[in-house]
Amino acid sequence: MQIVISHAYTWDDPHTQAYIELSESFNGWLEACDGFVSRSLVADFADRTHLINLRVWQSISHYEAIINEPEYRSHIAGLSEHVDPSRYNGSDVRSYGDIVVTTEDAWRISS
Repeated sequence: MQIVISHAYTWDDPHTQAYIELSESFNGWLEACDGFVSRSLVADFADRTHLINLRVWQSISHYEAIINEPEYRSHIAGLSEHVDPSRYNGSDVRSYGDIVVTTEDAWRISS
């Protein structure tokens, strides 16, 4: 299993809530994508406008195969309306990794 980790910094609490709601419909779309395993959205305790996306895929190539699809781009555009780009400080907001240990049965079953 491989993971895509990205960060979203929303403008304020109402934008955070909107981002969360849009994420639920995005998850529904992702569930139909080939190679998709799971997606979790984590809210930072210290800064509730800082959200961390954890997307688990069978491989990064499965993820990269969908990122230019119109419906994917549409979901990202909707989420981006609630994000404050000034908070990124020019840093890369996406990283990739291998899951090497997990307690998630679903991840173990699909690997």
